[in-house]
Amino acid sequence: NVCCLSKRAPSACTGSLAPYPRERVHSIRDGFESQFGIRPIEGYGATECSPIIATSTLDVRQAGIYQVGTIQGSVGQTIPGVMAKVVDPQSNEELPSDCEGLLLVKGPNVMQGYLNRDDLTELAIQNGWFNTQDLASIDQDGFITILGRVQYGSLDKDQHILESVK
Repeated sequence: NVCCLSKRAPSACTGSLAPYPRERVHSIRDGFESQFGIRPIEGYGATECSPIIATSTLDVRQAGIYQVGTIQGSVGQTIPGVMAKVVDPQSNEELPSDCEGLLLVKGPNVMQGYLNRDDLTELAIQNGWFNTQDLASIDQDGFITILGRVQYGSLDKDQHILESVK
C-alpha cells in the first residue's frame, strides 16, 4: 500500500509495512528507492487514533534554514495536536528522553472508547492517554522510535514483551 505525495515526479512516498522486523523494513525501503528513485518516509498510527499518530516529513533546506524531518529508524514526530510520552511499563512513571518504555498518546484523534466494551476502554485509555502497547523511545526533538510490543494478559493486566523489532 503506497501513496506518493505528488502527481508529477513524486519526491516522497508513504505506505504500510508494520509489523515487519526493522531489517525487513530497511530492505523494502532500500529496494523501493533503488527501483523508483524515491525513498519512502516512515510514519506510525493506530486504528484507535484515526489512524495517524506520527510521521516523518521531508527535510527542509532553504535560504540558510535546515530542518530535519526524517531520522532513519524513527517514525517521525507527532502530528499537530497530538502528544506522546514514554512511561515505565510497571510504574506508569514518565521517562526522560531516549529511554525505552511504553508509548502513550493523547489528542483529539484518540477514540473515546470501544463500543459497548467499557472493560477494554478502561485498559486502553487512562486519564485521556491511549496505551499503544508499543515499546518506544522519544528523543529530545520528539522523534519516536518503535522498539517492540507489549502484550497484556486478560484481566490481570500482566505484561509480556513479545518481541523487539530492532
